[in-house]
Amino acid sequence: MNKLRSCARVLSWKSKIEAAKGLPDQAVESGMQIFQLCKLLDAQAFLACSFDVTSCRGTAAAAIHDTLRVSSVADALRSRLHAELELQDSMDGYLAAVVGERAHGIEEISNLGFLQLAWNGPAYLNLLNDEISKYDTEPFERTRESDQGMIGTTGWAASSLLPALRQTRMSIGRTRSLIRSLRIISALQTHP
Repeated sequence: MNKLRSCARVLSWKSKIEAAKGLPDQAVESGMQIFQLCKLLDAQAFLACSFDVTSCRGTAAAAIHDTLRVSSVADALRSRLHAELELQDSMDGYLAAVVGERAHGIEEISNLGFLQLAWNGPAYLNLLNDEISKYDTEPFERTRESDQGMIGTTGWAASSLLPALRQTRMSIGRTRSLIRSLRIISALQTHP
């Protein structure tokens, strides 16, 4: 994941340099390359990976946003950008990460034997199952208060996962907002 962040930073800087040189098409292309790297890594199986990919996706969106705020790009590139932004505005990577965390939890619980009662593994799995079930219906509806209310009923293993779930959800929400604003800016430039 460190290499992904490094690549995203380099491509973001490249995008800024190209925009400063008056090459908006190349600047947007560099941002789209970050998006493509993120999509390749979306299926990583843990929340920490999902959080890093979301961060890099935000870096890409910010780089493209900065370019489109000051200049326009060719229509063919704009069409490709629209398609890429539609792909990036997704929760699929988050779902894959939560499913991966759940699979890892099942493996760990089976290895614990009689200690699983002390670890409260079923509550941990219930928390992840709840997060998976809300994927289609209300992905970000759970509030901080309802997360806090769950801590008393879940045990230490599940309650230690809540901050990671919350931070990943918030990060994805911010990134998706930035991607949606980018889609609006791009659409407004298409129809002057």
